[in-house]
Amino acid sequence: MNRSTNINTRFIVVFFLSLYFLSAAPVWSDIEIRKRVERPGELQILLPYSREKRAVRLELSLFAGTCVSAIASWNPGDRNLSARILSRVKNDRELSNIYGQSPIAMGAAVDSDGLHEIVLEDARGGDTVLLTIQISWSEALKETARKIRNVREEAERIFYSSDTTQQNHLNRIEWISWPEGGTISRNELFGKGLTIRFEHELSALQFSQGIRLEIGLTGTQHGLTRYEEVLFTLKQSGKELSLKPSTTLFVPKNVPLRIYIDSELIRDFERAGLDLEGSGFKLPSGDGRAGGIFRSQFFLKN
Repeated sequence: MNRSTNINTRFIVVFFLSLYFLSAAPVWSDIEIRKRVERPGELQILLPYSREKRAVRLELSLFAGTCVSAIASWNPGDRNLSARILSRVKNDRELSNIYGQSPIAMGAAVDSDGLHEIVLEDARGGDTVLLTIQISWSEALKETARKIRNVREEAERIFYSSDTTQQNHLNRIEWISWPEGGTISRNELFGKGLTIRFEHELSALQFSQGIRLEIGLTGTQHGLTRYEEVLFTLKQSGKELSLKPSTTLFVPKNVPLRIYIDSELIRDFERAGLDLEGSGFKLPSGDGRAGGIFRSQFFLKN
């Protein structure tokens, strides 16, 4: 066999091996970045374009009584991100959580020595996201954290006390018919529609301007998503609101949809208001005060 034949044979073998590995590799997969953080400081982490969920896990080894805090900002800044502080010592017990748009801040007092985690998660992929995270912890903040916790607990005690007038003063979202960050079928969206249930029966509310349903479509540039408003019909019955798109949309599978319910744009003719602050990750909604915006995102599959 001559030299030319050997070269051609090697080329063919390498070519087919390359095809095999490329076809075997998943096109889209979950992305999780783990990093051990030894000291306070700033980190920058790039979450590449993906159609699956992405998460950053930062491991911290802390002493009991330490107060840890994190401030995160990201680009593009209009993406929703969830952030949690977990205690690995106590079976991933959640010490603190928050959900929202850039930037966000969270903190917690650590009650046991050992390994803890800060988890930042993009519910589903899409754009490439650049995260900038500023982490700090200090025993000097222990007393401040204790005072803040005492004030918060006292406020919650007052709000959830036997004063039924205060409890009934606000109405919260207790259930949604779609999975937050998950998927629903076209039949569910265009057939059954979406249902939002409140804790108490709704008074004479005017929701028409307060609810916005948007669908994400591929942008003109790779990695960018543009959101278009979807028209829908709305029905109100007892504790529930039902909304259904006015027309069937022909869109690719796994497109994101998001819902905003803005209490500032809702008129309540009987009670003083709704407590809507939050998202579908943690129900019922609310922070104990009238007002706020409820945000939720899910995906449409074919």
